[in-house]
Amino acid sequence: MQTDTTDEKLTLDNEDTNISLVKTLGTVKFPWKVKVKELLEQGKITQQERDNYFAFRESSITSNIQGLSSKLPTTYDNIVCDACGAVINSGNNGTIYQSSINPTKVIKGAKFMLENSPFDFEVRAYKAIASVFPSDLKVVSMVETGEVFTERGRKFFEMDKISPVRFTEEQLTKILELKSSTSDNVMLTALEDWSVNSASLLILVPAVEEDSQKPLYNEGGGANSNWREINKPVILALFDILGISFSDYENDIVSILTKCFKNNVYLNDIEFIFGSRVDSSDNTKVGVFMIDFDKVAIGSNLSITNTLSTDYYSSSVRSRIMEEMRKSKSSKSLSVSKGGKSKKPRKRRKSMKKNQKLSQKRQHTRKNKRRTMGNK
Repeated sequence: MQTDTTDEKLTLDNEDTNISLVKTLGTVKFPWKVKVKELLEQGKITQQERDNYFAFRESSITSNIQGLSSKLPTTYDNIVCDACGAVINSGNNGTIYQSSINPTKVIKGAKFMLENSPFDFEVRAYKAIASVFPSDLKVVSMVETGEVFTERGRKFFEMDKISPVRFTEEQLTKILELKSSTSDNVMLTALEDWSVNSASLLILVPAVEEDSQKPLYNEGGGANSNWREINKPVILALFDILGISFSDYENDIVSILTKCFKNNVYLNDIEFIFGSRVDSSDNTKVGVFMIDFDKVAIGSNLSITNTLSTDYYSSSVRSRIMEEMRKSKSSKSLSVSKGGKSKKPRKRRKSMKKNQKLSQKRQHTRKNKRRTMGNK
């Protein structure tokens, strides 16, 4: 692949230690899938270049993580908390351990040294979201997190454990029926995994292949990860099996984003993961859970573009959010114009009241004069 930023060609920056970049008249790190898709649709890269880049990313992300890990002290991976059990997942910023105390909880340990840990902000971001999170949602929930604590120089926090869904006999029968009527190989792979209750968490990326509607069932993560990416066609099949409304899911997303945007909370790179959670009363909830709050932005007058331009939001969700924000902006402008109390309008109102009193006084004076003249 050739470097050509003037023609907005796809360019790989192998010097970046964290992630390879897509350059389109500048450097854009996230969301790379959307950027590559846009370049392909605009005819600025070929299908072969797109495929080569996707293959490069899949191989380089793993090697980059290994490279970053190799820079840590050799004993770092052995620094665990007293309640940390077996490793069940590992990402760029943290390692997930099963809690040895509570089977419904996991513990996230910082990947990097104490001063580089984003955990304090991640928990603050969680609290900011939780404070405005809608209470009437049907499909989407938040995982609950505990406070950050430090043991042996490493930061940790506890959170709800999200487990893969275990299908019932009735749902397994429906899966087999779908298999018999499906010819797509990707969809068949997903259904085959589900038919044997293959234990995989599912990350929802409805915007991937949204135009072509080609099913996506990608394996993600490293050696200790256990999740799959699924796009809208596969999500629809999954929801159909479980009796979940896709409209309810999208309505929940719109409600969450709108509420957060209006309160200056921007859910950048939040992941929506499908699975099940057991609460303190031993009740199991199946649905979509929001995770990963370390890239959330909090502040006024920020752009919503970074939040919306990811694979986690379909085009219909994006358009609905933009319309909601447009209405909100118009409503605020209208409210200011109606209820505003600037100095000039106040002066006009005072002047009008004064003129009314003078007019009434003149009328009263004229009446008294007429009475006086009549008496004469």
